[in-house]
Amino acid sequence: MIDIHQLVKDSKLNSLDFTLSLLPDKRIHNHNFKYLLNKLILTMVIAMMSGYTNFRAFADYAKINPYVCGSPSKSTFHRVSDILDYRLLAIILRDWMIELLKLNG
Repeated sequence: MIDIHQLVKDSKLNSLDFTLSLLPDKRIHNHNFKYLLNKLILTMVIAMMSGYTNFRAFADYAKINPYVCGSPSKSTFHRVSDILDYRLLAIILRDWMIELLKLNG
């Protein structure tokens, strides 16, 4: 099992955060969004790796750990999940995990 606190301590999540920042944000035309897409996705990924499984739980995780992206609501996570390109996200996460395993291998 991956130790989230060790990943944070070792700054391994910085590379994932940077990679996620390369994802296209379809909200870009709406200049009224509060949270960066990469930070929201990073929060969801960390929350899932910590055992959280739904939008309400992601919001709860964000409130407990606001250092990642602040405290977005359940509906914010839901709206962002609707615009994600899941194929591209899967590729990014796969490549990040491969690199992580190489470094820890």
